[in-house]
Amino acid sequence: EETTTKQEETTTKQEETTTKQEETTTKQEETTTKQEETTTEKETASIENAKVKGVKTKYTYTGKKIQPTVKVTLDGVKLAEGTDYTVKYSNNKKVGTAAIVITGTGSYGGQKTISFEIVKATNPIKLGKSKLTLKVKKDLSKKKTFAIAVKKAQGNVTYKLNKNAKKAKITVTEKGVITIPKNCNKGTYKITVTAKGNKCYKSGKAIFTLVVK
Repeated sequence: EETTTKQEETTTKQEETTTKQEETTTKQEETTTKQEETTTEKETASIENAKVKGVKTKYTYTGKKIQPTVKVTLDGVKLAEGTDYTVKYSNNKKVGTAAIVITGTGSYGGQKTISFEIVKATNPIKLGKSKLTLKVKKDLSKKKTFAIAVKKAQGNVTYKLNKNAKKAKITVTEKGVITIPKNCNKGTYKITVTAKGNKCYKSGKAIFTLVVK
């Protein structure tokens, strides 16, 4: 009977050892599962939650594609373009709303879109010559005609005489040809040249000054 009891005790101890081994195996499996879950979380960290710097809200139209250089960080970690994310620009040449799409790659997933505005540029209108001085006796013994040279204007160009010029009977055509009458009254006269602008450029002005002495 003692022998039988000892055998039973031995069997019980073996069962307990087996149980502990099973518990250890279970804990190891749980640890492995947690590690896998942690790895999965790292692999699928979303770029959507990243902070993006280097992009202004507005840019002026240049006629070329505007591609701001972005700096991306996630949870305080600086990410590398090409390794952690890719960048794609769209509608970034014409006036309007442009977009930057940042897509996670490698250990990161998801997307983040940043928008910015492209606004009209200042009209580059210039005059070949912005001032002309004439002497009544020397230059205006008869009426004089000349054209205002306009350069780089964007949009339709119009010309407008100031009140003094109209009183002096100076005229200007739609094409900017000015006629000064014979023996014109002495004075300073101004002609405003306006470029209307277009989809890419604002309206712009330039002043032509005529001095009669």
